[in-house]
Amino acid sequence: MKKLGFLLGIASLFATMVWLYLGEEAPPASVSPFSRPQPGSAHDPAFDPVLEGAKPHSSAARGNERETPARGGGKSSAAFNSVKARQEHFDRLVEQSADSLWSYWQQLLNDHQVAQLEMATYALAHKLRQPGNEEIYSSIAEVLRESSRSTDQKRWLVDLLTETATSEALKVVLNEAVNSRPSGLQRLLLEGILKMTNNRWGARFHPELSPVLEEIWNQRPGDWELLLTVATGIANAGSERGAILLLRAVANGRPTLTEVEKGKNLPALAALRALRKVRNPEVVPILAKELTHADLKDVVFMASGDALAAMGRTEATEALLEWAKQAPGEATPLVEKWFRQIRDSVSLERLHKDLLQNKPFHSEQIKETLAVTLKEIEPVVE
Repeated sequence: MKKLGFLLGIASLFATMVWLYLGEEAPPASVSPFSRPQPGSAHDPAFDPVLEGAKPHSSAARGNERETPARGGGKSSAAFNSVKARQEHFDRLVEQSADSLWSYWQQLLNDHQVAQLEMATYALAHKLRQPGNEEIYSSIAEVLRESSRSTDQKRWLVDLLTETATSEALKVVLNEAVNSRPSGLQRLLLEGILKMTNNRWGARFHPELSPVLEEIWNQRPGDWELLLTVATGIANAGSERGAILLLRAVANGRPTLTEVEKGKNLPALAALRALRKVRNPEVVPILAKELTHADLKDVVFMASGDALAAMGRTEATEALLEWAKQAPGEATPLVEKWFRQIRDSVSLERLHKDLLQNKPFHSEQIKETLAVTLKEIEPVVE
């Protein structure tokens, strides 16, 4: 009991930190909750050890399989006594129809059967990712709006939608977030949007989520929390159209970077911050194109370079390197700033190789600065 309380406390603290910094968090979800896909390693941008520890396929969760008290109080539920038993139960769940599983899930929610509810959540999310479940999504939205439901029960509903992470699930959460008053529930919904857009189930990005967020972008230009959540969700989803939307928002009125950072134009500031969360390498060509601006102070140029530097992908590093080879000497401070953020070993190996092969640079000053910067970088050990 004490161990579970400690784990839940850590998870709660992490959720607060995520809201403050809008960091990435959700690990990729596989069909089975007991086998973690390769992309969900500690070096994957979507992997988080605290959240991973709460999932039944993790060693942290398997170490607490006796009695699991209900979240926020209620009846205890005997968990399964082995990983094999849990897997077999999960397999039986996913054999049911989505309608039956949704009814079973609601029963568990009402009875506070937490151990079974966690398992049923993964199974139902898997079923809801399949087409033809519009009525169930509508039903979930209705239950979420029920005033008789406790905050804890609504948290389970949001968790279910977050785990599902489809366009339909996002619409439900987003609609409730937009139409609810500022409250603990609204904060929970906004956090759910961030987790959902970072949920790379199927070991891939989900740019199909972006249009849902793009539709309500800038509807409330004065609502900072909603703006930043929507902008970051667009960046997390990583669609090309979404990246263009964010770049245009930054460029609105052609302000300087300093002017944007002062926050007079909230949509521009939200977009600027969100672009640093882009991780989908398919967006790299769009960002790289913006590096062709001659004006080093251009706000779109700066935003694109910052996004590429923060991406942590080989494709992004390649784009920055190609720019650096042609950049004038005045860009030296930017070279140091952007390349100092690179940590992945593959990118660093490529950069060292180019320098050793004495590839031509327009500016020797930039080449020397890059060489010095690389010597000071400690790569992430994979």
